Amino acid sequence: AGSVIGERVRIGADTVIGKHVVVENDVTIGAGCVLRSHTVIGDRGFGFTVDEHKIPIPFPHLGTVVIEDHVELGAHNTVARAALDATRIAEYVKTDDHVHIAHNCSVGARTFIAAGAVLSGSVSLGEDVWIGPNATIADYVSVGPNARIGIGAVVLKSVPAEKTAIGNPARVTGKR
Repeated sequence: AGSVIGERVRIGADTVIGKHVVVENDVTIGAGCVLRSHTVIGDRGFGFTVDEHKIPIPFPHLGTVVIEDHVELGAHNTVARAALDATRIAEYVKTDDHVHIAHNCSVGARTFIAAGAVLSGSVSLGEDVWIGPNATIADYVSVGPNARIGIGAVVLKSVPAEKTAIGNPARVTGKR
C-alpha cells in the first residue's frame, strides 16, 4: 500500500515490499528480499560541486542500485543511487531500521548493519561484517571481511579483516 515502483525496475520472486516503499528507476532487487516500510532505494546521493561563485550544483547520479538475493532492509532505510556505476548490496545482508547506505557503496555478503548506522559515499564492506548501532563510516573507507564496528564508532580510516574498531575517532583493537 502506498509504495511507488519506478520504471525499468527488476524485482525477484518472493520479494516482499512494505508500505510506502519507494524504488526509483533502473534498480535491481533480487529474489526473497524484504524491504520494510518507508525505505527508499535508488534516489540520488548527496553529491555537490560548486561554481565559480561558490553556488552548490548537484552532481548528477546516473548509476543504479543492485540488491542481491535474500537481503532484508529495515524500515526507513535509504540506499542511494551510484554516481556512475552501482551501489551494491550482496546476498543475505540484513539491516536494522534507519540505516543509510550512500552512493557508490559496496556491502559484502552476510553483513549485519544495526539501527542508525551510516555508510558515507564509496564505503566498501567485506563479507560477514558487523556494524553496531549509530556507527558512522567516512567516505572511501574499507572494512575488511569479518571485521566488527562498535556501537557509535566513527570510522575515519580503513579497518583490516578480522579486526574490531571502536570509539570516536575509531581505533582498531584486537581480533573480532
